[in-house]
Amino acid sequence: MSKCPLTQNEENGMNRTDEYSKRRYERVPVNEGVCFFDKGSRNPGKLLDCSAEGMLIETQVFNLMNPELDIVINTGEEQQHVPAQIVRIYRQHGVRTRVGVKVLRNANKYIQFVLKSALKDVPE
Repeated sequence: MSKCPLTQNEENGMNRTDEYSKRRYERVPVNEGVCFFDKGSRNPGKLLDCSAEGMLIETQVFNLMNPELDIVINTGEEQQHVPAQIVRIYRQHGVRTRVGVKVLRNANKYIQFVLKSALKDVPE
C-alpha cells in the first residue's frame, strides 16, 4: 500500500488527499457479527473490516455515548474483548451507523484474529 498522502484524481487532473493512503496497515474484510458495550449497554454490530490498528463496525445504534468502546469478537474458540476508541462515525440515512475505531491495546490474540481473517481464503 502506498504511503504517499496525495493521489492523482484522473477525472479532473487535481491532486487530492486519499484517506486510504494514510493507513499504516491494510484493512482485511471480515463480515462477522460482534457486540460492543457503550456506557454499560450491550449493542449488536457487524465487523466489516479490521487491521492491526483499527476496525470498521456497522450497527443500528444511532447515538453512541462514550468515546471508548469494549468490542467483543467471537473468534469461534473464545470471545475476545478489544478496547477501542471511536475515531470516525458515518451515519447513513438514520438507519445504520458505521463506526471507525482505533484499537487501544493490540493484544496478541486480536492480531492473530486479524491474520487468520486475512489468510482465510488463501489456499494452503
